[in-house]
Amino acid sequence: MLIDTEDYFDKHDWDCLHDVVYEVVGVNVEQKYLEELFKTFPQHLIGKAIMWGMSDTEWREDVYKFLNEQKIKLTPKDEEDTSVDEKPGAVNSDQN
Repeated sequence: MLIDTEDYFDKHDWDCLHDVVYEVVGVNVEQKYLEELFKTFPQHLIGKAIMWGMSDTEWREDVYKFLNEQKIKLTPKDEEDTSVDEKPGAVNSDQN
């Protein structure tokens, strides 16, 4: 699903996703990375985020579970280069 994330999400939403990603990988990442990562999420997670927002507790728990299942890994070097394609733990939504 290709969407213009600016139409649906504000800084607070991205801060909520950042917190979930940080809980999973322990690395601070920029919003640009979060936007690319979000685009790789399964359709049901994207739909819930659009419907309820990224601050929704159930959505955040689902994302946490999804990222843990994908075993996403980031290193401090990943903070500098925010391209999802170059991440060793980039999430591919085709896997679900």
